[in-house]
Amino acid sequence: MTEDLLRIDGLHVGFRTGDRTRHVVRGVDLRISRERSWGLWENPAPAKASPALAVMRLLPPGAAITSGRVTFRGRNLNRGQHS
Repeated sequence: MTEDLLRIDGLHVGFRTGDRTRHVVRGVDLRISRERSWGLWENPAPAKASPALAVMRLLPPGAAITSGRVTFRGRNLNRGQHS
C-alpha cells in the first residue's frame, strides 16, 4: 500500500459576503500517492480554483475552509482554519 502525498477529505470552502457565507466548494475528495505524477487543470473561475488555492493556503480575503481536511505527507494543512 502506498502512502498518500496529498489527501483531501470532504473539503468545503465558503466566501463571506456581508452576514452570509456563500458555499462554493462542497465535499471534494482527492488522493494523490507518492509514486504518481499528476496535473490539475481548472477553468479560470474563482469557485473552480478554490480547492487548489485552499491546498496552497492562498484563499483570498473572506474565503475559508469551512469543513474537511487537507493533509500533505500526513501533516494537517488546515489546522485551526475551521470549527
